[in-house]
Amino acid sequence: MKFNVIVTCDKGLEEICMNEIRQIINKDCFIYHPGAIYVKDVREEDIFKLNFLSRTIHRVILLLMEGEFKTLKDLRNKIRQINFKDYIEYNQTFAVECERTGEHNFTSVDVERTVGKVVIEHFFLKVGNRILVNLKNPDILIRVRVRHNRFWIGLDTTGKESLAKRNYRIYNHPAALKTTIACSMIFLANWNIKESLLDPMCGGGTIPIEAARIALNIPNRKFFMFERFKFMDLDKWKKMIESHKIRNIDYNIRGFDISPKHVEGAIKNAKSAGVEVKFYVADATKEPLDSDVIIFNPPYGIRMKNPRYVEKLYMKFCENAKKSNWKRMVLITASWDKFKKYMPNPKREIFCMNGDLPTKILIYEK
Repeated sequence: MKFNVIVTCDKGLEEICMNEIRQIINKDCFIYHPGAIYVKDVREEDIFKLNFLSRTIHRVILLLMEGEFKTLKDLRNKIRQINFKDYIEYNQTFAVECERTGEHNFTSVDVERTVGKVVIEHFFLKVGNRILVNLKNPDILIRVRVRHNRFWIGLDTTGKESLAKRNYRIYNHPAALKTTIACSMIFLANWNIKESLLDPMCGGGTIPIEAARIALNIPNRKFFMFERFKFMDLDKWKKMIESHKIRNIDYNIRGFDISPKHVEGAIKNAKSAGVEVKFYVADATKEPLDSDVIIFNPPYGIRMKNPRYVEKLYMKFCENAKKSNWKRMVLITASWDKFKKYMPNPKREIFCMNGDLPTKILIYEK
């Protein structure tokens, strides 16, 4: 059995996510809309692999229908054509979540309510039973995306929590970098496991921890919503888990920060994540930055009372970086102009959204 799927990811980093999709399942794909990638003719085991092995994906949605619509009534009539009984058992619970972009005379809640009624009516007519709604912990989660006059609807194979949530963070840094962005930066650095990697402003340790998990081939998690799909051959999934091997290799990954509190938190997070990383207290403007690859998420100065602090930090860091030995450097900042003032001409710049902040990933080579 083959399906079409929509993979969601960080806006602006679709190309990196598509490269990872091709590496994992060897399927061609294209950007469907910002933050969403369309993959055709995917097998069950491909869906398992994308959820289990990906580092940059948020969700994998099994597509049920897509198209254009004019009114909410028109959308309802189109969705009525889906045979939900092929995907949901009458004794399973379900929920509907909608994300909407554009101007409409209805809300996301209206869409959720409309789709929910269609599913309930479908089962009542086909089976004679009323399927139950469970908003907190449904067996099946139906996702709807409305963008202006287009829509898609599908089954979330991932779960209520995005794959970006790794669940190892014991210490929450106030400006923690999303794990999927951290992994995208690692991939953009073309880091080889045999190379040394340094994060000189490590905060809670996300970048070094994610790099260590990549090196050791540690999956992000092992439990997914597709395990409740009765129409899939889950024996293939069980075999995949059983055959997965954690690598036993040495690596050189370090992280330091000027804040002892953050370093202590990073050490706790690494232990929770099942990896060993050398974290220590140091000043990124003074400590030698010698490493094959440098990847970091510096302060942006956007929410600070004294934004001049960030410009001074960038100036001193760049002075230190120019004196240090490194091959490639990747950073993300919302204050990219300030950073480029002291280290101009990056090899590449990539615009992306870090939460609600527009940022740029800057890539340098020596």
